[in-house]
Amino acid sequence: MSASVVLTSPTNTVSFTAPATHNLAAVVSTNANLISNVQFYANATNLIGQDSTPPYTYNWTNIGTGSYLVRDRVNFNGSRYADSAAVNVIVSNLPPTIQTIGLNSGNVSLDGTGQAGQTFVLLSPSNLVPPIVWMPLMTNQSDGSGRFAFTNLATTNAQQFYRISAP
Repeated sequence: MSASVVLTSPTNTVSFTAPATHNLAAVVSTNANLISNVQFYANATNLIGQDSTPPYTYNWTNIGTGSYLVRDRVNFNGSRYADSAAVNVIVSNLPPTIQTIGLNSGNVSLDGTGQAGQTFVLLSPSNLVPPIVWMPLMTNQSDGSGRFAFTNLATTNAQQFYRISAP
């Protein structure tokens, strides 16, 4: 009888904010087989790490944004293996949050926080009739603390609408 493995962490469809860290864990049923190690994979072939002693875990660090299929593989009896079912993991950027909006000498300024080092784009609509088309006005990158700012936005006598995007 073959050994088997179940990925116990992460769970399916879990979401994290980048840069993420997560402890991967597996439970192995040896079925009287000699276990060499458990390997942890992202997207079928990308080996994340491995552990050769129970409890089988690996600390996956600095996980970038994206969608991942994570699974583990138990190696047993020298050259045999068995795979677990894969789970979906989604890692996304921290959404931007506007902290202040200011008006000074006819200019608007916006500042806020988001993911450190993330590029943010300030958008304004070209029309307000559906479908609304958002046009980029400025691009800015947040600092190491996640702070960003858009300044010197000329005001008009009409209502103005802005949206911040993180491409």
